Amino acid sequence: MDEILSIGGYDYISNPETGETSAVNPDTGEILPTVTLRMPANSQIISPKAAAAMADRIQRYKIYKENLERANQLGKFNFLSIDANFSALAPANVARLVYLSTYLPFNDSSLRFKNTRQLSNRNLPEVLGISKSQANRFLEDASRYVTVDNDGYLALDNNAFIFGSLKQNPNSSAFQKLYRNSFRKLYKATDVSKHKLLGYIFMMLPYISKEYNLLCSNIYETELWEIDTLSVSRFCRAIDYSEANAHRLIKEYESITFPVGNTQEQFCTFVSDGGNRADSLIYINPRILYNGSNAHLFELHSLFYKANSCYTYSQNCIVQ
Repeated sequence: MDEILSIGGYDYISNPETGETSAVNPDTGEILPTVTLRMPANSQIISPKAAAAMADRIQRYKIYKENLERANQLGKFNFLSIDANFSALAPANVARLVYLSTYLPFNDSSLRFKNTRQLSNRNLPEVLGISKSQANRFLEDASRYVTVDNDGYLALDNNAFIFGSLKQNPNSSAFQKLYRNSFRKLYKATDVSKHKLLGYIFMMLPYISKEYNLLCSNIYETELWEIDTLSVSRFCRAIDYSEANAHRLIKEYESITFPVGNTQEQFCTFVSDGGNRADSLIYINPRILYNGSNAHLFELHSLFYKANSCYTYSQNCIVQ
């Protein structure tokens, strides 16, 4: 006796008088005739609706794999606590403090450079690329986060900066991920006079969207159109920078780039609606900071490919 196979997603009714079977679409109530089909045993038949859903799942999985590969290419990262309050520090010293965190060994708070050599206050000017007097002022300014032992060796606050597991704080969403190699390239490519511009962004850690890497007030929101974004004007007010000079600030940030392969990428990019650039949204390059789901890495990376690009936004889409 032949086995009867039915396509899923439909209800089936039989006419006892004629023996004919009809398929009923449960969503629309539409009644469709059926046909007899001979096929090998153990074959599977799926409805057009199920086939479309399967194709959608395959496409989403492909995008997921591509973005996961992009995330893996970003390399090693530190965790930076978004609850760390850097407001008492000079912005340039915030950048230097974050840069020092890239010299943390795994699951250790001491600082090491040149692979295993322990970092001391004597080596600090060389590592940070600043003068001895600037290094001394940095240590004084950042004393809440940097400790110096009797031998002059340095260590960082392991609540604010972690390279390794989050055993003491399993809530990874309370942190941003700092990608060590990319930030080292950015720091070294940035003139000392512009360290403060890097620092301003790290002072805004509690305002960087986890999913989309733009400045906002509701960082855990995953729907782009629901995000309460911070414009350049609001950013100026947050860092106590004159709003009248917002356009100058944008140009300053657009000049900050770092090498990625054979090209240069911007640290920040500004997305506007085509109007006043002071109303632009501010995106942070995910090669530097990112702790999202990886679902939007391709779109995010495309914003930073070349310096001085101009981007606009339309509803919930970003377009060049």
